Amino acid sequence: MGRTKGKTDLSGPKKGVLVALSNLNNASNRQIAKAYKCDEKTVRNTKKRVSEAEKENIDPLSSEVHQRRPQSGRPLAINERLLRRLIRHATKNRFQRRKPWVTIAREVGCMASATAINAAFSRAGYGRYPPRYKPPLSPEQKQKRL
Repeated sequence: MGRTKGKTDLSGPKKGVLVALSNLNNASNRQIAKAYKCDEKTVRNTKKRVSEAEKENIDPLSSEVHQRRPQSGRPLAINERLLRRLIRHATKNRFQRRKPWVTIAREVGCMASATAINAAFSRAGYGRYPPRYKPPLSPEQKQKRL
Protein backbone atom coordinates (compact mmCIF):
# COMPACT_ATOMS: atom_id res chain seq x y z
CA MET A 1 0.00 0.00 0.00
CA GLY A 2 1.17 3.49 -0.74
CA ARG A 3 1.27 6.68 1.13
CA THR A 4 -0.91 9.75 0.70
CA LYS A 5 -2.09 10.29 -2.87
CA GLY A 6 -0.35 13.01 -4.82
CA LYS A 7 2.86 12.85 -2.80
CA THR A 8 6.00 11.64 -4.51
CA ASP A 9 9.43 10.93 -3.08
CA LEU A 10 12.44 12.70 -4.46
CA SER A 11 15.02 10.42 -6.02
CA GLY A 12 18.47 10.06 -4.46
CA PRO A 13 20.24 12.35 -6.96
CA LYS A 14 17.59 15.05 -6.52
CA LYS A 15 18.02 14.89 -2.76
CA GLY A 16 21.76 15.23 -3.22
CA VAL A 17 21.34 18.32 -5.39
CA LEU A 18 18.84 19.68 -2.89
CA VAL A 19 21.41 19.34 -0.07
CA ALA A 20 24.13 20.91 -2.22
CA LEU A 21 21.87 23.86 -3.06
CA SER A 22 21.07 24.46 0.56
CA ASN A 23 24.77 24.35 1.55
CA LEU A 24 26.23 26.39 -1.32
CA ASN A 25 23.64 29.02 -2.13
CA ASN A 26 22.17 29.47 1.33
CA ALA A 27 18.81 29.33 -0.42
CA SER A 28 15.72 29.18 1.75
CA ASN A 29 13.69 26.01 2.08
CA ARG A 30 10.84 27.71 0.26
CA GLN A 31 13.00 28.63 -2.73
CA ILE A 32 14.42 25.11 -3.00
CA ALA A 33 10.96 23.56 -2.69
CA LYS A 34 9.64 25.84 -5.40
CA ALA A 35 12.55 24.98 -7.72
CA TYR A 36 12.03 21.21 -7.28
CA LYS A 37 8.22 21.35 -7.09
CA CYS A 38 8.12 19.54 -3.77
CA ASP A 39 6.85 20.33 -0.31
CA GLU A 40 8.81 22.62 1.98
CA LYS A 41 8.69 19.97 4.68
CA THR A 42 10.48 17.53 2.34
CA VAL A 43 13.36 19.98 2.04
CA ARG A 44 13.42 20.56 5.79
CA ASN A 45 13.36 16.82 6.59
CA THR A 46 16.10 16.08 4.04
CA LYS A 47 18.32 18.79 5.52
CA LYS A 48 17.68 17.40 8.99
CA ARG A 49 18.60 13.84 7.94
CA VAL A 50 21.80 15.05 6.30
CA SER A 51 22.87 17.08 9.35
CA GLU A 52 22.21 14.06 11.61
CA ALA A 53 24.27 11.87 9.27
CA GLU A 54 27.16 14.33 9.30
CA LYS A 55 27.16 14.32 13.11
CA GLU A 56 27.44 10.51 13.06
CA ASN A 57 30.22 10.61 10.41
CA ILE A 58 28.05 8.98 7.74
CA ASP A 59 28.27 10.04 4.10
CA PRO A 60 25.29 12.42 3.64
CA LEU A 61 24.70 11.19 0.09
CA SER A 62 24.58 7.49 0.99
CA SER A 63 21.37 5.60 0.34
CA GLU A 64 20.88 4.67 4.01
CA VAL A 65 20.45 8.34 4.89
CA HIS A 66 17.72 8.87 2.30
CA GLN A 67 15.69 5.69 2.77
CA ARG A 68 11.98 6.06 3.38
CA ARG A 69 10.78 5.77 6.95
CA PRO A 70 8.43 2.89 7.78
CA GLN A 71 4.79 3.81 7.40
CA SER A 72 3.11 4.50 10.70
CA GLY A 73 -0.24 3.12 11.78
CA ARG A 74 -1.87 -0.22 12.11
CA PRO A 75 -1.22 -2.67 9.26
CA LEU A 76 -4.18 -3.61 7.09
CA ALA A 77 -6.05 -6.78 8.05
CA ILE A 78 -5.95 -7.91 4.41
CA ASN A 79 -2.58 -7.39 2.74
CA GLU A 80 -1.99 -7.15 -1.02
CA ARG A 81 -1.15 -10.82 -1.47
CA LEU A 82 -4.29 -12.01 0.34
CA LEU A 83 -6.39 -9.48 -1.58
CA ARG A 84 -5.11 -10.88 -4.91
CA ARG A 85 -6.03 -14.40 -3.76
CA LEU A 86 -9.51 -13.20 -2.76
CA ILE A 87 -10.07 -11.47 -6.11
CA ARG A 88 -8.79 -14.48 -8.06
CA HIS A 89 -11.14 -16.77 -6.12
CA ALA A 90 -14.09 -14.35 -6.37
CA THR A 91 -13.80 -13.94 -10.15
CA LYS A 92 -13.04 -17.57 -10.98
CA ASN A 93 -16.47 -18.37 -12.47
CA ARG A 94 -20.06 -17.16 -12.50
CA PHE A 95 -21.00 -19.10 -9.39
CA GLN A 96 -18.23 -17.48 -7.38
CA ARG A 97 -19.27 -14.02 -8.56
CA ARG A 98 -22.70 -14.43 -6.98
CA LYS A 99 -21.43 -15.51 -3.57
CA PRO A 100 -21.13 -12.97 -0.75
CA TRP A 101 -17.58 -11.71 -0.26
CA VAL A 102 -17.46 -13.00 3.30
CA THR A 103 -18.23 -16.54 2.10
CA ILE A 104 -15.50 -16.27 -0.53
CA ALA A 105 -13.04 -15.05 2.11
CA ARG A 106 -13.86 -17.98 4.39
CA GLU A 107 -13.29 -20.42 1.49
CA VAL A 108 -9.84 -18.91 0.94
CA GLY A 109 -9.08 -19.08 4.65
CA CYS A 110 -9.28 -15.37 5.49
CA MET A 111 -10.76 -14.81 8.93
CA ALA A 112 -10.94 -10.99 8.76
CA SER A 113 -14.14 -9.17 9.65
CA ALA A 114 -16.87 -8.54 7.09
CA THR A 115 -16.12 -4.81 7.20
CA ALA A 116 -12.43 -5.37 6.43
CA ILE A 117 -13.30 -7.73 3.56
CA ASN A 118 -15.80 -5.27 2.05
CA ALA A 119 -13.29 -2.41 2.41
CA ALA A 120 -10.57 -4.46 0.71
CA PHE A 121 -12.77 -5.31 -2.29
CA SER A 122 -13.91 -1.70 -2.47
CA ARG A 123 -10.27 -0.47 -2.44
CA ALA A 124 -9.56 -2.87 -5.31
CA GLY A 125 -12.43 -1.37 -7.32
CA TYR A 126 -14.96 -4.17 -6.97
CA GLY A 127 -18.59 -3.51 -6.09
CA ARG A 128 -21.87 -5.35 -5.75
CA TYR A 129 -24.52 -4.20 -8.15
CA PRO A 130 -28.10 -5.35 -8.71
CA PRO A 131 -28.51 -7.59 -11.78
CA ARG A 132 -29.79 -5.86 -14.90
CA TYR A 133 -32.00 -7.05 -17.75
CA LYS A 134 -30.06 -8.33 -20.74
CA PRO A 135 -32.05 -8.28 -23.97
CA PRO A 136 -32.00 -11.53 -25.96
CA LEU A 137 -29.80 -11.75 -29.04
CA SER A 138 -31.40 -11.40 -32.45
CA PRO A 139 -30.79 -14.16 -35.04
CA GLU A 140 -28.36 -11.86 -36.90
CA GLN A 141 -26.36 -11.23 -33.72
CA LYS A 142 -26.26 -14.96 -32.97
CA GLN A 143 -24.99 -15.67 -36.48
CA LYS A 144 -22.34 -12.97 -36.13
CA ARG A 145 -20.98 -14.54 -32.95
CA LEU A 146 -20.42 -17.93 -34.57
